[in-house]
Amino acid sequence: MKRIFSAILLLLAALSLTGCKTGDVQPPSQLLPNGDLEQDPARQWSLNFRDNLTSNPNKYRAEYSTEAAASGTHSLKLTCDTVRNDTTHCYFLQEITPGSLAVGTKLTLTAKIKTLNLTGKGLTMVLFGYKTSPTGSKVTFSAYTPVPANGTTNFTDYSVMLDQYPGGVDYIYVALFYEAKTTGTAYFDDIFLRTN
Repeated sequence: MKRIFSAILLLLAALSLTGCKTGDVQPPSQLLPNGDLEQDPARQWSLNFRDNLTSNPNKYRAEYSTEAAASGTHSLKLTCDTVRNDTTHCYFLQEITPGSLAVGTKLTLTAKIKTLNLTGKGLTMVLFGYKTSPTGSKVTFSAYTPVPANGTTNFTDYSVMLDQYPGGVDYIYVALFYEAKTTGTAYFDDIFLRTN
């Protein structure tokens, strides 16, 4: 009987050392699909122009590229050679539903960006929440990070943080803006939206 009791105590001690406590920090959760861009991103990312402009006066070119990658072999590429309309910009956009994302959760958007001969206003990474309604839809939160136009750079890490997700949105959007009055090439890779 003493041996059985000792074995049970030893088993309970081992379980308490490996068990998960309620105060343990959970690993970050990745919310965007295909963040490494190793599968064709056409289903996740859409290319948009300012105010849903249907024309492309600056002749922006968007590609799923193998010319440069921070990891793997693929990236998203945006290029503009000449500014013909100085109020037009374009952006890659991905939409996700918040699902069971808890109010108060910290969100961090990260991306690796490489530039070639980028001049002008540069790029901007944006994270925002959107609430739809029959009387008028609206942005309920936003956070952004400008990426300066510094000519030619290697892949560099950039991030946008939202300290507390406020809830009450129908969609969360991630946007990679190629700002107006900008020329050159930008590559985007390893685009992740994580909870912390």
